[in-house]
Amino acid sequence: MKLEKAILSEIERTEGLGPSKLGLRFDRVVIGLVGRLRAFAEDVVPEGTTVLVAVTAPIRVPAKTTAALKERIGALLAGAARHEKSTIHGNRTTIRIVEHRTRQAPKFLGFVHNPDSDPDRLFDLVVEKMRSPS
Repeated sequence: MKLEKAILSEIERTEGLGPSKLGLRFDRVVIGLVGRLRAFAEDVVPEGTTVLVAVTAPIRVPAKTTAALKERIGALLAGAARHEKSTIHGNRTTIRIVEHRTRQAPKFLGFVHNPDSDPDRLFDLVVEKMRSPS
């Protein structure tokens, strides 16, 4: 979650939107789900690609949700589509594949948010920060 928090800190500094205004969560279940997905992504996501994942809270079946997200990420990486919205075990999910030219960008960023938050807005802000010169 260090990568996510660093990017969110930059968004808060430049846009005035902190994690609470974006409706983000950082509880134990969130940290576990994001950590398992990051470990998976490190093995399957090619260099020059970042997978963004957003899931609505609360996550009631984290192991099954993680397994289903791994399948969806793999399918998106193998296909032509670069964006998917679906519902997995009662949680709305959004996945976006972002191509970039820098090796320094992370392979995975994951967020868990309140149901009334907009993951597309969050993703747009994250991609803007990833692509802006440091």
